[in-house]
Amino acid sequence: MKNVILTLISLLFISSCGGSEARIDAILKLDAKDENGKSIYEANCSRCHGSDGSGTSLGPGIKSENDEEEIIEVTIEGEGSMPAFDHLSDQEIADLTKYSKSL
Repeated sequence: MKNVILTLISLLFISSCGGSEARIDAILKLDAKDENGKSIYEANCSRCHGSDGSGTSLGPGIKSENDEEEIIEVTIEGEGSMPAFDHLSDQEIADLTKYSKSL
């Protein structure tokens, strides 16, 4: 019984890791709209990262040094004190990523 439980836990862990990569790949293939990304950024990100992406006392700058995969992963999963924004749709994350890269 112990082996069955460990196997199930391992499978759940492996599938959850792969699911994130598959979602990131799917988001990267979407036709992102910069103009939509701006409103999503203003509503969800600017409070901590600043209106121009240079950062505030609440969060670091996100100027375009981050690659798209990293922006998407951190948006979905969160990092450090930043919460996950996994409630955003894939299209919203694609739009947000495109806008973030333009800062």
